[in-house]
Amino acid sequence: MTDASPRSALLTFRQRSPAATLEVTIQSMNEETTMTNYFLSLPHDSAEEPTMEGMDPAELAEVIAAVEAFNTALHEAGAFVSAGGLQPPSTAITVDYSGDGPVLTPGPSIEAKEYLGGFWIIEAENDDVAIEWAKQVSRALRSRVEVRAFQEEPAS
Repeated sequence: MTDASPRSALLTFRQRSPAATLEVTIQSMNEETTMTNYFLSLPHDSAEEPTMEGMDPAELAEVIAAVEAFNTALHEAGAFVSAGGLQPPSTAITVDYSGDGPVLTPGPSIEAKEYLGGFWIIEAENDDVAIEWAKQVSRALRSRVEVRAFQEEPAS
């Protein structure tokens, strides 16, 4: 995707929490730049299957504030594409239509010690910029974040 829209010269993301104060500055681009979509994913422990309903209300309020601040910073930088939190794997229905007819199976398609709990899809100029965003949300949420670029169609 090509982005030629003018952007502010500088964006600063600030998140205050009892654990730390984050202040990270990201330089925006003012010239035409090819942007790549990146998938930032939050792993969760399969044994625990945490949900917002099961969290301490004070901890939940802190997490929601951190996510809102991060999403606002992404929007202001023009980097936000999509985001969401997922229900635990035990709520999944696996659909397999690789044979003669569809087979629906309650539960996840694979057993794993961790699962995808939430994600962001962002646009970034390169891996370094995507990693800076991931550092921000990792620190704000006190969680690991995996960064992966989307595959792009090969040049003809």
